[in-house]
Amino acid sequence: MEDAGDSGDSYSNREFLKYLIQGMAEGVIFIDDRNIVRLCNPVGGAIRGVKGQDIVGNPLLKCHPEKVHERVLAVIEDLREGRKKEVKRTVRLKGGYYEHTYSAVRDDRGRFLGVVAVSRDITEREVLEQHLKERTEKLERSNHLKELFADIIRHDLINPASIISNYAEMALEDAGEGELAQEMRAIKKSADRLIEMIENAGKYSRLEDAQELTFDELDLGEIMSRSIEDFRQQAEDKGITIRHSLQGRYPAQVNPGMADVFSNLISNAIKYSPEKATISIGIDDESGHWLVWVADEAERIPEEDRESIFERFKRVGKGSVKGSGLGLAIVKRIVELHNGEVWVEDASSGGNTFYVRIPKEQEKADNGR
Repeated sequence: MEDAGDSGDSYSNREFLKYLIQGMAEGVIFIDDRNIVRLCNPVGGAIRGVKGQDIVGNPLLKCHPEKVHERVLAVIEDLREGRKKEVKRTVRLKGGYYEHTYSAVRDDRGRFLGVVAVSRDITEREVLEQHLKERTEKLERSNHLKELFADIIRHDLINPASIISNYAEMALEDAGEGELAQEMRAIKKSADRLIEMIENAGKYSRLEDAQELTFDELDLGEIMSRSIEDFRQQAEDKGITIRHSLQGRYPAQVNPGMADVFSNLISNAIKYSPEKATISIGIDDESGHWLVWVADEAERIPEEDRESIFERFKRVGKGSVKGSGLGLAIVKRIVELHNGEVWVEDASSGGNTFYVRIPKEQEKADNGR
């Protein structure tokens, strides 16, 4: 370096280097090959609680407590012998955190001249990392409690609810048609609703944590047909007719959990449609996608509620139908994991049509297959 700048003031290389080091925001210390401090800028001294000029000319170990002498000498020896090119250490001093980076200094012939130590204040970064670590640990504990709670719900609540439902069903066989029968039917209905809520809570908890699903080549028509048969009796009890236009095969790469999507849509259509209504079901070919739809004759869902009904515990309407409030949230999550979409529109029948569009094939990059 021949000239320090174009300001008109000329400095020797030594002077320029001196001003440069003194003005640095990092602490800089140079230790020679005999472990004597030969240079220390103001920040380097301030970090150690001394003035820089007070430690220049003194042995390095004089700047450190005796308990770390062996560690400091080991660092310098590793650099001297070339076993390491640089060494980083994070230490806490005066309530702050500092990162010390030690590097060997050699001349053109590779002869060891000493070690330069550059110190940076990383207090803010360290505090943020500690907060992040604490938050992560808190979330892990929270997730563990969530899993424990979900396990308790599934095993310790569903069994008693199932027993109550079974006893009520057995009592109905001998109850005739009197007041006792009405009470038993009410008990069974409540127990079955509790079972449904517990099962849906478990499903949703698992789906919420899932990042991807495994996919198999399945026939959507077959899945839908099974779902229709599962709810055939429930529909007949209300005098509801289920019509569908399913013909041939509807192959798609889906997870078996797609059955939960179809079952929830059919179940809701039956629950919310009036007696003697008609429910229409179909699957349309849209090139690379299948469009599945279920049309009911229920009270129309207001346009402003058509997105929120897919959220947890959100139900629309003032009818007497009760549910867990998780069915459509489960539908949405499963469809999302299939890289699809779900929405609702007004049906020509005066009710609502729920649509599910899913790709026929899943991209490998998206589903991890």
